[in-house]
Amino acid sequence: MKRVYAVVSVCCFSVISGIAGAVHAEEAAPGPWQVAVNSNLTLTTNMYSDNWTGGEFSTLSWIAAADFRLQRQITSSLHNRNTLKLAFGQTAVQEEDSSGERSWNSPEKSSDLVDLESMFRFTLQAFVDPFAAARAVTQFWDAGQEDNDRYLNPLEITESAGAVRELVQQSRTTWNVRLGAAARQIIDRHTRTVAEGTGRTTYEDEFTYDGGVELVSELVTANKDEWITFESLLRVYEAVVSSENEEESSEEDGIADWRYPDINWENTLTVNLTKYIMFNLYVQTLYDREIDRDPRFKETLALGLSWTFRNYEPPEGEDE
Repeated sequence: MKRVYAVVSVCCFSVISGIAGAVHAEEAAPGPWQVAVNSNLTLTTNMYSDNWTGGEFSTLSWIAAADFRLQRQITSSLHNRNTLKLAFGQTAVQEEDSSGERSWNSPEKSSDLVDLESMFRFTLQAFVDPFAAARAVTQFWDAGQEDNDRYLNPLEITESAGAVRELVQQSRTTWNVRLGAAARQIIDRHTRTVAEGTGRTTYEDEFTYDGGVELVSELVTANKDEWITFESLLRVYEAVVSSENEEESSEEDGIADWRYPDINWENTLTVNLTKYIMFNLYVQTLYDREIDRDPRFKETLALGLSWTFRNYEPPEGEDE
């Protein structure tokens, strides 16, 4: 019950703070839609002739990624921000058969992401502003089960509402933190299961529901000429209620795995060497005890082509 009270307290805090801030609100002027696009394509190859000695094999790897941002001050007290992150990549490696002939194997997926989020924020200029957001995360192609290709699966949907605070807001540096109550649904479609004993194969959709508290921290900063950009995104989700069986607990401490917080920490360093050539370093740390009891890490180091678009100029600030 204490966890449920914590969720209710977060909602009440955001509402009360918003009402208190409305008295001293400085109205923001409504404006047009602001569009920003950041896309890149990286390609890595190692090529060897068929008579090359030493055991090396040719490899081919590519990754395409794009970030879209659409935002607008709709009214003097309501702001809407929409973000879409897309990524897909594959890696192929040569193989050698028993006769010594080399051939390319089928490309294996190396990156796959579809991440869409929409947030409405009440810009009351208070210590914190109320917000409501919805987020959907999936992948283009789910190849987790052999001969059972599924697209846009699994699907994770999160709805949240609470309070957001701008810690830093300058022309080239923004940092905001939001805390709120959240509800999450995970849908795994057309999952194949084989019954023990009979060996009968069935396909069914699996649904998981939970609710809790979510903390999100977003930091974006760039140098004066904006050719170096650093982004850090931290998401922490703590479930307090779940449709999972409480008895499926850890053997170590007797606590169900779903009760542990889920952590997703992404850090991206981008260096624009020229207008269309960029260097990118991406590091991700994931912790989800229901998948693995140890943290998982991903690192991508890339040099490739980039294209950016923005139909607005950020306001001049004092961070020069």
